[in-house]
Amino acid sequence: MGFIDFISFSGFIIINMRIYRKNSAASTLGVEGIDEAELLLGIKDIDKVADYFSSQGSTIVAIKLGPKGCYLRHQSEELFVPGYSVGNVIDTVAGDGFAAGLLAGILRNESLERSGKYANGVGAMADQKYIDRRKKDNYYYN
Repeated sequence: MGFIDFISFSGFIIINMRIYRKNSAASTLGVEGIDEAELLLGIKDIDKVADYFSSQGSTIVAIKLGPKGCYLRHQSEELFVPGYSVGNVIDTVAGDGFAAGLLAGILRNESLERSGKYANGVGAMADQKYIDRRKKDNYYYN
């Protein structure tokens, strides 16, 4: 039985969880937004942030780029996956959705690109659902 260690520095909270999968190799997934990486590591360059996570043991690196999409790296494969334009973005909601979508893709053994599309899509949908709810309840737009 393999596992995925999921590591993210969400704001100033370190999220670290282990997800077990049957018949798979162990992997560590490092997920971070480029703005948080700059704040925490003092690094804004995407390649250098990915190198840092790789040097810390992440076998899969995901760097969130907001509405621009994400950068993904796994071993020698690296790619940018374009995001979806949804208007207003609540980073926390979109980031949580991104992480959920990425994990869903990986756990389904999808390709890195398809996992990135899941991540961007779920992040965008989570953000829009939150915005719609806040408009309806009228506690954001007064």
